[in-house]
Formats: sequence, structure tokens, C-alpha cells
Amino acid sequence: MRALPLENFWQAQGAHWIEEQGWKIPASFAGAELERASLTQTCGLTDQSHRGKILVTGNDRTAFLNNMLTNDIRAIADGSGKRTLLLSAQGKCLADFRVFAFENSLLLDTEPGLAADAIKLLAKFIITDDVILNDNTFDMIHLSFDGPQSPALFSKLKALFTFGHTAVLDRHASLSGMPAVHLFIRTGDTAATAEKLKILDLTLCGHAAFEQVRLAQRIPRFKIDFDENWFLNETGLDKTAASETKGCYPGQEVVAKINTYKKMAPRIFK
Repeated sequence: MRALPLENFWQAQGAHWIEEQGWKIPASFAGAELERASLTQTCGLTDQSHRGKILVTGNDRTAFLNNMLTNDIRAIADGSGKRTLLLSAQGKCLADFRVFAFENSLLLDTEPGLAADAIKLLAKFIITDDVILNDNTFDMIHLSFDGPQSPALFSKLKALFTFGHTAVLDRHASLSGMPAVHLFIRTGDTAATAEKLKILDLTLCGHAAFEQVRLAQRIPRFKIDFDENWFLNETGLDKTAASETKGCYPGQEVVAKINTYKKMAPRIFK
């Protein structure tokens, strides 16, 4: 199994472990009940470093992704993010991302093990565009601070982790369905990151509680709750992860026709 960059730190904090997509990740620390309470009432911290990360650079990065993905990428301010998908021409789901905007790059976060496939899907459409796609999954620590008090941490995290990128998300764009702040740090800063996490003194949460909160908030995961055989409309994500005003993207006409004529009901979390 592949180890998280902060594995030794989590082990010292009492982590109990599970495997997901070939990664060893914390299942719990203090117990699911306490961890759920933190994620839903205050703020809890989870390690999401096993998720896929695609760094997108080049002068045409925003225009290219805006033409390819369902949401309005141009409208993402630096230090924030949105959920978005890549669809087939038939309106079915090919890839699922959270897009984070930073000063000189965009970062695509996707499900564990899917970054390489997503790069292949997007790269097919790069013709003359100045766009570079790099798989940075193994070069980043990705920490998620979830809960109603998480936005208040944004300024503190930016000041404390001056070597990282920080983004604040609303509940529709977060992984858990709760307001969240995501922190991305290069793996070379592992020791410094561990020391700064001690200063924050937040409740550490494992993925058992995190998944319970996600399901309660009805946030679907690609390849777990839906896959390539699903129309976007069937997932319900056409309401929160697709723009109705930005113009065309692959599958957009199908999505619009289904919404107008077929009124296809979501079939997740019935």
C-alpha cells in the first residue's frame, strides 16, 4: 500500500487505518461519533492526499477548461473552487473534479486513482492550446478542514502555511457537503506541516466519519455512487456543478434537452 506523506504524524496521533485504492488512510482517531460532531458542528481535519491531483498551467488553461467542463471556470476567484464534470457528447459522466483556482495555475482534484485517466481524456482535446497537464498526486499534501467553523480558519491557514495554497469552498463544492477550506502543500514541507498542525489543535477525523457525513449530506462520489453510464441529470449534479449560462461544453445540449423535456429525476440517495 502507498503511504500518505503525513503517515508518521497520523500514526503518532492514534490513527486506525483502512485501505482505499491502494492507499493506507486513517479510518478513525477518537471515534466516529466525536469526529462526526466536529465535521458537522465545528471543524474537523481530514487528510485527502490520496485523491488525484492534476496541476493545469499555461496561458490558455482557464479558457480550455471552461470549454471542456460543465461549470463556469472563468468565475472561480483565486483561493476558491467549484465542482465540475467532463461529459461525453451524449451527456454522460466521464470525469468528476473539484477545480481550485490559484494565481498561476488551476488544480483539478479527482477521485483516488483516476488522475492519469482524466489527463488522457482532457489531453485529447488540446490542439494548439497553451495548456499543460501534470499529475501532481504524489507531490502534494491535501488537507481538508470541514464544518461550519471552517471558513473562519481561512486567514489563519493562509498566514500559518505560507508555503501552501489555500482555498475556501461552499457546501456544494466540498467533499463532505459541509463548508470547507482545503490546503495544498508540497510534500517536501511534511515536517513543517506536522508542527503547524499541532498549533491548530483541531479534531482529527478519519474517513469513516467523513463518509458518514458525506452520505448524510447527499454528496455523490464518482465510481462509487455513479459512473460513466450515468447521465449528468441522473446524478443531480446538473443543479450545482453545471452552469446554465456560460455556453457550450461537450454534452451541454443533451443536459439542456433532458431538463427541458424529459425531467429526468436524480436516482442517487432516493
